[in-house]
Amino acid sequence: MCEKLNVNVEDVSIGIGSDSRIGSRFLRAGPAYGGSCFPKDTKGLVSASEKYKVNLSVVKSVIKSNFDRTKLLTNKIHKILGKNIKNKKISFLGVILKNFEGIG
Repeated sequence: MCEKLNVNVEDVSIGIGSDSRIGSRFLRAGPAYGGSCFPKDTKGLVSASEKYKVNLSVVKSVIKSNFDRTKLLTNKIHKILGKNIKNKKISFLGVILKNFEGIG
């Protein structure tokens, strides 16, 4: 996408890296990503890329993989707690900060 828009990818990397909210602590592997920003931003990036007819297959794969990971985690929860998890509070200590969207 950077090539198509004549944007220096190194400048993009520097810009992303200068955001104090994005750093090594947010790049650690976990069950899936969540929150309000990253899912929205990855979907927005894919949407913008389609406007310019750029196939961001890696980002699309990441979005699908993340969704699949949440389904896998949901299945594990169901296996432990049974099918009826409605109105139950579930915590993941030391694993996630934000709620997963679509679990339940």
